[in-house]
Amino acid sequence: MRRFAILAATVFMGMVALSARAADQELVKRPTLPPAPLPQELSDGSIGLRVIMGIKDTEPTDWSGDVTLSAGKVTAIRGWRWTAGDGARDNGWTLHTRRQPLQNAAQAAKGKKGPMNDGGVVLMFSGVNEETKAEIKTAAGVVNFTLADIPYGKRLMELNGAMEIERVPAIAAIARTNADEDYPAAATAADGTVYLTYLSFTRGKDFQGHRERVTAFGAAPLSPAIAPGRLHKIEKPEDFDYLREPAGGEKLYLRTIKDGKISQPVIIAETKSELYRPAIAVEGSGKVWVFYSEHLNTDADLDGGDWELMARRFDPPTGKVEDAINL
Repeated sequence: MRRFAILAATVFMGMVALSARAADQELVKRPTLPPAPLPQELSDGSIGLRVIMGIKDTEPTDWSGDVTLSAGKVTAIRGWRWTAGDGARDNGWTLHTRRQPLQNAAQAAKGKKGPMNDGGVVLMFSGVNEETKAEIKTAAGVVNFTLADIPYGKRLMELNGAMEIERVPAIAAIARTNADEDYPAAATAADGTVYLTYLSFTRGKDFQGHRERVTAFGAAPLSPAIAPGRLHKIEKPEDFDYLREPAGGEKLYLRTIKDGKISQPVIIAETKSELYRPAIAVEGSGKVWVFYSEHLNTDADLDGGDWELMARRFDPPTGKVEDAINL
């Protein structure tokens, strides 16, 4: 399934590249101001705020700014509808609202303008409480408030409705790799420990790095948050041969989350074939069951074979993973 998706996307990229001008295969550099990384644990007093800016803009506007707290610290700044040139730096950000591109040349010939897009940031704080004061200072205006002013479910409208501030859950990074981590499932034990399982798919060597994106040679992606990596120029049928390279395989991981801290992953299953949609449960004794589907008895291209429902049990005190059971 994933191999088919990669094949379809890459074939389309090749078609686009045929009509594009020839250029060096290395295309787009990472943005100079990437999002600030997410924390890898959730400490006491962790909360998040989503700040949307430029809601009433009629022309492109500079909303670059920073946030200052009376207590605690800023642990991450992420983008909300960022475009090229936007990014985070320390306790601040660079952000401009922009117009949507016109749909066609006829609209441009008539002098039409695209509608305005708002933008914003998602701020992560730690070590704060309801009495913590915050100041958001931007090129378009300054806002002061306490966190108690923004309980969950309430939106704070500021600067004559041009800025909206809303509390959101604090988040932390579970995995920071270039593999495709997906299909998470979680269960909570009686002592409050959260057990999380998820798949990690490693692509083949020509698909490593940040996610591929359809783009012509020499042209940047629509969003700087996504870098296309390397595109292959397709000039003859043999140029598609790299699509048959073997993928790196899949792993099924199990991690615990307790007191805001995330454990190192335990490998539940590892294969060069395919795994799919895990589920998890905690039995009364505290042992953890992980269920998943595995594609067995395939050929070298992962075709044929059959899908089997598998299960493995994990014992938290010993860290032992029992042999897989074919259900």
